[in-house]
Amino acid sequence: MDRETWHSKLYGRISGRDIETCLATFRTVWSERLAMLKSTDDEKSVRSIEKLMSVPNWTIFYQDSLVQLLSKMVVIAGIEAQVLAAANSGNFTGALLDAIGDIPDDAPDHPAALPVAFAMIGNLDAIAHYSLSINDMIVACRDRGDIQALFNALSVDSLISTMPFFQASLRWGQLAGDHSLGAEIFTAIRGPHKKRSIYPVLRWAEYLLRDQGALESCTQDEIHELIVMHLKLYGDDNQLKDSKKSLFMLFRKWQKEAGI
Repeated sequence: MDRETWHSKLYGRISGRDIETCLATFRTVWSERLAMLKSTDDEKSVRSIEKLMSVPNWTIFYQDSLVQLLSKMVVIAGIEAQVLAAANSGNFTGALLDAIGDIPDDAPDHPAALPVAFAMIGNLDAIAHYSLSINDMIVACRDRGDIQALFNALSVDSLISTMPFFQASLRWGQLAGDHSLGAEIFTAIRGPHKKRSIYPVLRWAEYLLRDQGALESCTQDEIHELIVMHLKLYGDDNQLKDSKKSLFMLFRKWQKEAGI
């Protein structure tokens, strides 16, 4: 299948082109995040922390889905007319991604610009390690009583410890003299296990395909061809004995761990 064909092909509700564009956007955000954290200069680190102190609490934006966050980023950038056009188009995701491409590199002068950006980074971090957005994790805790999902969210963003559940838990531990939950909270803040840092972009791709209904509407051969041959996110049969079987075993493992 040539590039034009798989670009225009729909995988569930999203085209191959839009999946590729989304992953390119995620990679850019991810690389900027990593670059920001690589500095070993203490003075620069202190300045970065001081800047972070001035950013309003962004946990409220964890109530939004990724698409809602992307939409807010576009509105904050002042190109909401394109978002309205996207909403009325036959391809909302594609039009939204085109609008994102028009966002200037410099952060817009808007009070929500940095909080939304940090919420986006937190969600991408969560998907890269757990195959769920923080929004998904909060819903899993609220609707299914999955407390571990909330701890997973905390492991990718320590600011979640300011949410009422964790603050009440810490206070209850103080009152009861039971510090076990506090110990769990501070263990989670250390971050996800290193084994979860493998295949971050592949996790994003699986999340997009699952979120857009592709895993139900497409065959395994179609998904395998997209992931392995076109996007080149996983080894082919020259590297693996059976790359299709191996890929879908990995997907099932991630989905089971995510409670899906």
